[in-house]
Amino acid sequence: MVVSELSDKDLDSASFLYSTAVRVQNPPGELSQEEANLQLRKNFVHKRYHVFVHKCRETDSAVDGILIFRAFGKRAKIFFIGANPPGKGAGKSLLRALGEFCLSEGIGTVQTVVSSVDGRACSFYAHCGFKEVKRKQKEGSGFYEIEMKADAERLKGL
Repeated sequence: MVVSELSDKDLDSASFLYSTAVRVQNPPGELSQEEANLQLRKNFVHKRYHVFVHKCRETDSAVDGILIFRAFGKRAKIFFIGANPPGKGAGKSLLRALGEFCLSEGIGTVQTVVSSVDGRACSFYAHCGFKEVKRKQKEGSGFYEIEMKADAERLKGL
């Protein structure tokens, strides 16, 4: 398994994986595949976020996992993580690479926010060492946004 920073040659494959996952996670009409694709490309070009990609082998052309995060001083925040197919280790590999990156940059804490209705994401993060910090009801809905965090050292050891 190979994790690396997003490169020009992986942009199309990563954009497709990202836009497909975002479309599944958002209600119809909220974000089209084209908009999600454009969003990833814009963030990549302007270096607003760090983007790590996962491939089974260095020679693979298709990206099977993607992690989008941003560093803020002594912490990093995950905005998106996804794999296709899920459950094959790409997510853990991406978090391990994030832990290594954070420690090399002097970042000690990694944060994320997940929806309480996304049981798979809540379980994944908990299994990887994230702890719930705060729970806030999403206005006008019956679910919560759960803020979670983990130590970068813990992620490096996955």
